Amino acid sequence: MRYGIVSVKNIRGVDKFIITDIDDKFESYPFDSEDVKERDIVKYSRLQIDYKKRKFNCGANITVEANISNYEIDFINPYNFVRVEKPKVGDRFSYSKNFEKYHEKTYTGKLHCTLKNISQLFIPDTTTKKEDSGENSIKDHWHYEFLKQDGKPIIPATSIKGMVRCVFETITNSCFSQFSQEIERVSFRGKPLVPKAGIILSLPDDTNNGEILECEDAWVDKYNFRNNHYHSFTVDKIPDGIYNGDAVEFNYENTRHRYRKFPIRHAKDYNATSFSSKGFIKMTGKNFFKKHDERIFYHEVFNTQPELKRVKNSNEIAEAILNKPSLKSLKDVNIIVYNLLEKQKYDSIQKKQLDSDKAYLCSNSPSSGDGRTAYYHKELQVGDLIYFEENGRNAINISYVSVPKKAFNKNPYDLLREFSPALLPCHNIAKLCPACNIFGATDLQNGDKKVSIAGKVRFTNAISDRVYNDSDYKICTLKILGSPHDTATNFYLIDYDNSNSQYDNSDVVQKTEGQGYDKNPIPVLRGRKFYWHHCDENTPLNKSHYDNGTDKSNQNATVQLLKEDAEFSFDVFYENLTEKELMYLIWSLQLEKGMYHKLGHGKPLGLGSVNITINKDESYYLDLHNYYTDIKSDGKKNIDFENLEKLFDTDSVKSSINYQDLIKILKPLPAIFKELKYPKAVAIKGKNTGESLGFEWFMNNNEQQLKTIEEIVNNNEKQSKYSNLKEKP
Repeated sequence: MRYGIVSVKNIRGVDKFIITDIDDKFESYPFDSEDVKERDIVKYSRLQIDYKKRKFNCGANITVEANISNYEIDFINPYNFVRVEKPKVGDRFSYSKNFEKYHEKTYTGKLHCTLKNISQLFIPDTTTKKEDSGENSIKDHWHYEFLKQDGKPIIPATSIKGMVRCVFETITNSCFSQFSQEIERVSFRGKPLVPKAGIILSLPDDTNNGEILECEDAWVDKYNFRNNHYHSFTVDKIPDGIYNGDAVEFNYENTRHRYRKFPIRHAKDYNATSFSSKGFIKMTGKNFFKKHDERIFYHEVFNTQPELKRVKNSNEIAEAILNKPSLKSLKDVNIIVYNLLEKQKYDSIQKKQLDSDKAYLCSNSPSSGDGRTAYYHKELQVGDLIYFEENGRNAINISYVSVPKKAFNKNPYDLLREFSPALLPCHNIAKLCPACNIFGATDLQNGDKKVSIAGKVRFTNAISDRVYNDSDYKICTLKILGSPHDTATNFYLIDYDNSNSQYDNSDVVQKTEGQGYDKNPIPVLRGRKFYWHHCDENTPLNKSHYDNGTDKSNQNATVQLLKEDAEFSFDVFYENLTEKELMYLIWSLQLEKGMYHKLGHGKPLGLGSVNITINKDESYYLDLHNYYTDIKSDGKKNIDFENLEKLFDTDSVKSSINYQDLIKILKPLPAIFKELKYPKAVAIKGKNTGESLGFEWFMNNNEQQLKTIEEIVNNNEKQSKYSNLKEKP
């Protein structure tokens, strides 16, 4: 028997139950039951597992163990966001060429640094990747070793540079360098509607709308070739050899589905001597267990075109239906227009489905029972059979399937641009942010050319001082790590009061249509993402934060962790930095007393807290005049660290909200160590339900906004009160 959490899912306007497994997060296919209710913790068995779709059918016996509504779950989210300010005039400036010559009143030299990890650290060596093996091995569960060179653990220069640049960007209010204009649009599951069927006649561009021919659609039996409760007549199965986009002749009859509140049409009589309609087959594959029908898109105008019967596949559809006489001149033809934004939303959702393996590309015939949706093109194309909603004479929310996900009109890039264009990635060599000016940037406009610029700083790999033996490492199966989810608008977005330039966390930005990224007034991104520390030099990291014991799945990995207090050395070479740039660089490396960086894999689990110290005796700047005029001099001068610290103390950055938030989240706070986790609970009848309860919390608490860094540090506020799954009074 297994344990799972019951939730409700709306399937074509009807509420159904599903079970999410506690261990591997597989979901059951929807089912009806009078014995369970939403948020029940149940014991069950499962049958007919679809591993690609991560779906299963439940066995007959489902036993309710408890209900989550009786419990409160206490946690502080492992990550939070450092707020940003709108850059001031003068914060962006032209690039100063650094390799052609050394400039006066600038600094060139080296910083010698020591890095020590205060929590377990993991830098993966992807060349050692191997799949789980042996008895009871788990498919797609991978093992990784720590990255080494000549037996010594090593940290790549790029990893350290990226970590330091992130801090440098934050304190200097530099651009969001990792943002892309091509960032995918955020999708959400909208309220089920009755979509309209259509055929793409043309694609939009920057100046012209695209066109859709509105059609009718009929159901056609494909997977359950039998007469059952949803047919009011004996149906014919779709003929063999007919594929997506093929033209067919058929008759249809109006009927009503058992679970539908509106009439449907069912195609039949393929072997008749006369037909009432012509249309095109629309196949998306058997993308859920109980699917029985595909669709035929048809229109009266098709009946006037005898050559239509010879059309094979959707690439020929548009040419056939646009045959003379002109489609637009025919009576009762409904042409709907749509803009480029709607195409981009469609393409973004399709790309996410393909990238996440929830869909696949095929030529013409979908794989029956695969559990995924079959696509025929990577992007929207002329001739595609689609669904849409109509707003006036415009098509919106164009989708490939009849119960689709929808995409917000705006994406994170749009919100950042509306908040402050100066925070977008630098694109002009004459207007660079402080970070791009010293770390380098690509794809910059320089007159009529595109150029890239090298950075003025160069990092070396961090090499350990010695070879570590096996006892210095720990083989550990990590807890499941989730990727960033910008779909959680209640955590990623926040309201902003432009009148006084204040972030407003009093209300939640919900992930619903017309809200989220499309909310009015426009919300803003919460800021730059950072992770809390789960330990400090006096309090070791509790293994319960990261260690998953022997519980392996295809969602976690087994890794070789390096123990605490390992030391690494690396150098940072800098060239032509102003005094202020050198000051910011040193602060971004060494931070302030009691503050640490986060590095490597497993940051939300508490791994990778590291301390960097600059060795002042082995760091220097070059007195270039002395170096080139005195043959006996190496030109090396001691850096006046004390003066740079005083300079930083008087710098305007210390009064900024980004600095105030950053120092709070980078400084360990022992009072919150125990609560730093995704929602977690103790065992119910011997079964640890923590991970699944965390998933369930996010599913059912989307109206609770993320507590800010200030609220957590000043008031120790949590997302909900901790009671260790003790029943509420």
